[in-house]
Amino acid sequence: MPAKKVQGVDELRRELRGNRLVLLFIYDSRRNPERYIKSFMEYVSRRIESVQVIGVDLSVNEGFREELGVKSVPRLRLYLDSRMIWEQLGMFYSYGADAEALRFGIRESIRRRGISLRELGVRIRL
Repeated sequence: MPAKKVQGVDELRRELRGNRLVLLFIYDSRRNPERYIKSFMEYVSRRIESVQVIGVDLSVNEGFREELGVKSVPRLRLYLDSRMIWEQLGMFYSYGADAEALRFGIRESIRRRGISLRELGVRIRL
């Protein structure tokens, strides 16, 4: 699935309710290396099946900050059935290191809930 960028809080809520698994990339294009984050987000969206990847740029809508309870970015969050099950604060800014951290985070957070990636139809090729 291609990555999506949401523009408003209502759109974000719809995406979280409408998709079983959602991976949020939360960043602020005024402060973070936006080019790397967007590039890595697209890379991930092409290599993970059955997970909706969504970019949330805090500079687009300050309402995101309050809705998500975010003070610092970049941050990655994984939602299962609209509930956050994993979060990573910061990035390594290396595809290899970021991919490994993300792969481990997704696998372990889902495994801890007694669900397999296969049951969810998730395939990770990072």
